[in-house]
Parts: sequence; C-alpha cells; structure tokens
Amino acid sequence: MQRLLADRADLEERVNLLDPEAVSHAAQLAVTECGQWPAVRDVLLRARDQKRPTLIYGDYDVDGVVATFMLHRWLRAHEVPGNVFLPSRMVHGYGLNREVLGQAIEHGYRTLIAVDCGTANLAELEYATGAGLDLAVLDHHEPKSTLPPVPVLNAHLESSLPPYCSAGLVGAVLDVMRTESGEAAEADEAELMALATIADVVPLVPQNWALAHHGLRALPETANLGLAELIKVASLHGLTRLTARQASFNLVPRLNAVGRMQSPRLMFDLLAAEDEQDARERALQHDRLNDERRQTADQVTRAALLQSTNHGDAAGLVLYGADWHIGVLGIAAARVAEQLGRPAVVLADAPHADGLLSGSARSAAGHNVVAAFEHCAGVLESFGGHALAAGVKLEFGQLEAFRSCFASAIREGQTPGQEPAPALASVSIGEFTEQFEGDVWSLAPFGLGHAAPRCLLTGCRVERASYMGRDKTHLNLLVSDGQRQIRIAGFNQSHLLHQLSPGQPVLPAVEILPDNWNNRCSIMLRLLGLKDHAAPGSNQQ
Repeated sequence: MQRLLADRADLEERVNLLDPEAVSHAAQLAVTECGQWPAVRDVLLRARDQKRPTLIYGDYDVDGVVATFMLHRWLRAHEVPGNVFLPSRMVHGYGLNREVLGQAIEHGYRTLIAVDCGTANLAELEYATGAGLDLAVLDHHEPKSTLPPVPVLNAHLESSLPPYCSAGLVGAVLDVMRTESGEAAEADEAELMALATIADVVPLVPQNWALAHHGLRALPETANLGLAELIKVASLHGLTRLTARQASFNLVPRLNAVGRMQSPRLMFDLLAAEDEQDARERALQHDRLNDERRQTADQVTRAALLQSTNHGDAAGLVLYGADWHIGVLGIAAARVAEQLGRPAVVLADAPHADGLLSGSARSAAGHNVVAAFEHCAGVLESFGGHALAAGVKLEFGQLEAFRSCFASAIREGQTPGQEPAPALASVSIGEFTEQFEGDVWSLAPFGLGHAAPRCLLTGCRVERASYMGRDKTHLNLLVSDGQRQIRIAGFNQSHLLHQLSPGQPVLPAVEILPDNWNNRCSIMLRLLGLKDHAAPGSNQQ
C-alpha cells in the first residue's frame, strides 16, 4: 500500500484524523480562527440566551436539510422558539426569497440564520437587515464580487476553513458552542455529516475525508430512527460497514427524492422521527418517491440528450423543455454533462412565474459554471452555487442570448490543466492480503481530492470473461496468477470482451476500492483498461 500512495503528502494527516477527538479539535480550531466567528457567535448566543424567535432558512438538498436539522435541534434543546423554512424547488428555487423573509418578519421572528444559502443573496440580506432581523450565514456556496452585509462563515471567505459542506460547517460550529457550555454532541451527527459530505461531493481534503470516514462507520448502527429505517428500505441493513458508493447510490437519492418530487420538509421529518412506526412509514414514502424520481429523470434526460444533437459541438449546452419536471433538472444536467463531456444547463418553465425559466447546471472538463454565469449575468435574473453545480433563473426572452453567451464563456474560459497521470506501480495478486484490504478500508472513502489507489496487476492470465449487468454494458473479468483468482469489474467496458480468451496473459490497470460483499470487508478491483488503454475517472467509493 505504501508504494501505491507514495505521492500522498497528506497521508499522515489523514491517519491522525482516524481519532474522532482529533477531528473535533481541528474543526473547532478552523472555526475559531475565522475573522467572522465572533460576530456569528454573538448571533447564536443572542438567539440561545435571550430565547429570540429564530428562523433557520435552509436548502432543499441533503446537505441543506441535514445542516438545518442539526442547528434547529440544538436551538430546540435550549428551548429557543422558532422554526425552519426549507424552500421548494418548484416554487421558491434556491436561495433566500424576499417574500418568505417578509412573512418571517410579520410573524415576529427576531433572528434569521441562513444555512447552505445566503452568501450570494445580497439584496435579500440587506432587506432583512433593514427590517431589524439579527442575521448570520453558514454556507459554502461561491460569493459574488460584493460581500454580504452580515456575519458569514464560508470557506470561500475564510482561509482557516476547509471546504466543508454546510452540514460539516454547522457541525464544527456546534462543536465550538458545546465545548464552551460543556454539552455533549448528539449521537447521530457523525453519520448525518457523512451523508451530507458525500451527497454534496465536496473535495475529500483530510477534514472532509474524516467526516465521511467516521460517519460511514457509524451508519449501520445509527441512533437516528429515520436513517435506520431508510437503511432497511434500501436493503443495506445487516451490513456492519457501508461504502460511500452505497451511501451515494442507495441512501442519498432516496433522501433527495422527496425534495425533487414533493417537499424537502419530508426529509427533515424523517430525520426528526421519534418512533419506529412513523420512521418506517416515512422511509417507505421516500422509497416510493425515489421510484417516481427515477422514471421522471430518465424521461427528461432522454429528451435533453435528443435536443443536444441540435446544438452541434457547442462548448457548453443550454437545453430547454417547457414541461420538464423542475425537480430533476440537476440530474439530467449531470447525465448530459457526463455523457457528452461538456458543461450543461437544463431549463424548464418556472412554476407560478410566467415567462421565467429555472434550471440547473453541471460542469465537465474542469469548467467553473458559476464563473460562466457571471460572464452572462447581464441576461440572467439570478444564479448561484458551486464551480461544479449551480442554479439559474432567466426570462424566456433571454434564452437564445444565454445559450450563445454560455457556450462562449465555456469556450473561452480557463480550465485547470490536467497533470500527467503518475506511473502505475506493479502489484501481484498475492499482495492483496487481509492486511492490504484492511488498509484500503482504513483509508476509505475515496473521491475528489483523495483518489483511490491504482496499479498494474502483473503476472496474471484470463480465467473467464463475460458480460455483466442487465443490458450487458459491463465486463466481468476473472484473472488468476496460477494460485489465486480475483475478479475485476469493468464498468461500461463490455467492448473489451472480444479481446479476452481463457489462458491469455493480461495486464489490467485497476482501481482498488473497498467492498463489503457478503458482509466481509474486502476489496473490489475496477478495471481502468488493459495495458496502455487505461482510462482515468472514478466516483467516490
């Protein structure tokens, strides 16, 4: 393993963060070194100690709901009156909504804490401040050129903060507040922060990696009744360890489905469930809505891909369907961007707003979609998000101008140059010992900023090769060194089958991932290519 990770300068730091206390200490230090922390702390203290009616304004995805839930539960434990507002994708869209802020003021709220939103909502923050609300923002989205007029904790604005997702940031803030007052942390927060970290695909720098690592270990025995029932519904119960892939593909979509198809409040209520029967019914509701989400996303994706053929080789795609379901536009944009290798914006008519379009963008090839939106700000109503994923609104009459501008911005935009891939170390099948498998699990999860180890598998021959998957798009390759056999999964690599025959020497390039088949912590080898045909690219595992 040491040979495979020789280029990891932060490996020692990750090993140190295997201690949960070290994770908490690092988080508290990162928060307290922020220049804006004293002002944010004061807002929280006034709300807690003066029992000020407090509204937490969150977001509709896993990160936004989890962060909102964690902060609301802490305030409720201190008997602070208040509530949460989780915007509807279909009605409110992303970010602070002036009408909702006005209603909050009318209902007598004195404190507003924006979570997973707010950094870019300058006009709305000024309005709320002018109306006398005590405000703070806990967010990780990209700011605009003008800074918010209220206390903000955001890694884009504070060099001491790692690029936490909002739930990770709220967890760090609560760590500080609880340490000051001698409170204990909630039993389920490790797994909540892990799910949010994985769902938002934030870079797995050591601090984020540690949140995901410890939370994944805690998930199978979670104290959160809603999550426990969701794990059962997703057929993951009974496993002693879960992988990030299982969280990404089995849990996160079910959580996000309710916000896409109905209301994010359903996710909040699942996390807040206090008896098993209620939790079970809510988990089953998430499962049903996920089935509906899957069908709807498939339909919109097919339509968007078909429309993309009308736009030739545009560097960036802007696709529009009047009746495309607004809750799945981000999924469709991600699939289009992945399949075509170009940034994509997928738009639909905004509900309850004649002439207004709303949509989602996803990046490809390292492009910053928020920077592209800034280039097109003159034809947009609003936008915000991350470099890799963002939301946007515009008037229908500006669609063609935006399409041209976005393509131009992507074409002219500077993208990070890809560093040459390091040479792969050669490894034999015999080196995959139980100790090696344990090391892989100790260093998991892998993903953006913490790639899974890769190697060339030497001294092996083909035992058997076959198609894998219902649509036969994957390759199941069994190889042997004469003493031991090992399976390699070639996802979307079935085209290599005709090159393989029993007994043939083969030199596979593979990625080494954690696997828990039959509830045993082992490894899975993902095929990158054969000999010099290896192709990079992987998701969090």
